[in-house]
Amino acid sequence: MARFTKGNNANPNGRPVGAVNKINKTIKESVLNVFNKIQDDPQHNLETFAKKYPREFYLIASKLIPTEMIGTTETIIKVTIPEERQIESENIIRI
Repeated sequence: MARFTKGNNANPNGRPVGAVNKINKTIKESVLNVFNKIQDDPQHNLETFAKKYPREFYLIASKLIPTEMIGTTETIIKVTIPEERQIESENIIRI
C-alpha cells in the first residue's frame, strides 16, 4: 500500500502552492532597491553600462528573456491555388 495518496498532503498546514520563499523575496527586493537608486546616477546606470559593455549587457539581457511561453492562438491560413494548378474534384485519386 502506498504511504501517501494523491491529494492528501502529509502536512495540510504547510506552505501553500505558489507561496514565495521569504528570504528570496527579501533579497530580490533589496537588489531591486539598489538597482533603482543607481539608475538616477548617469555615470552608473544600466544605459551607461550597456553602452560601455554591450557584449556583457546582451549576455545578461538574453538570460532574462523567457525560454518558454505557454498560451493559445488562433491562426487562419489562406491558400490560393493558381488556375493552372487547380484540379477538378473528379480527377482526384484517393489512396
